[in-house]
Amino acid sequence: MATSKAAILAERVAQWREYNPGTLAEYAGDVYAWHDASIAYLERVRDALVDAVQELPGSMPEDAWQDYFTDIAHEVADGAVPIMTHRVWATFADLGAWNVDDEGLAEGEDGMTRRAMIILYVVANRVANALLAELVADLDGAE
Repeated sequence: MATSKAAILAERVAQWREYNPGTLAEYAGDVYAWHDASIAYLERVRDALVDAVQELPGSMPEDAWQDYFTDIAHEVADGAVPIMTHRVWATFADLGAWNVDDEGLAEGEDGMTRRAMIILYVVANRVANALLAELVADLDGAE
């Protein structure tokens, strides 16, 4: 007997809420959850994703899920990046994000703060996509 999508979603969201910043950092790769700035950042990404998926439309064709989840990951990542320069650098340094590949997104950017913001976007996007991949795997075969 297949489990409903709503039940799967509720179970996965409950699991995500239990993920600590260290676990979230592992999903991002190449970063650490050392102190306040990195912990708050990773938790903000997780919490924004939880809020976003709880508003999923009930009836959506399965072939539309991937595009929808890609949009959610982008919105969560974009919304997580700090705006204030000192917050950008505190978060970047606390995550140890200097090892993160910018995935070509910073090409043509001259400003160091802008490049740091792009790296923070990449980190948040990795976390969101990894968590959403868990959800997609759970939803395969659900009613």
